[in-house]
Amino acid sequence: PLGILSRWRLRDARLTGQGVEALMSKLPPHTEMLDLSHNDIGLKGLSAMANCFQKKLLPQLRWLDLSMNGLRDLAIAPLTASLLFCPLLIRLELNHNHIEEGQVLGELLAQHPRL
Repeated sequence: PLGILSRWRLRDARLTGQGVEALMSKLPPHTEMLDLSHNDIGLKGLSAMANCFQKKLLPQLRWLDLSMNGLRDLAIAPLTASLLFCPLLIRLELNHNHIEEGQVLGELLAQHPRL
């Protein structure tokens, strides 16, 4: 039942941006963990995530794993800004992506209350 699930482990589920967009519209607000590592979420998926976070639809999110998604600097900037609306977030995993500029991540760390 959707009302009970709070941890979503969707690692290597072949999710694309369209799949992430659909998923984000259905996640319950008590979601604590979202593992989307080893997928291909792209800009469309990241935009859907950022939109969801900015609307404060996942206030209980504590752990987000976006490792091995081929993410680049341009995709990370809007995401990091939206993560400020997830005040309980304590773990963000972005390893094995193509992030070269760490400035936006540094700004997130400086502003986020728990990271």
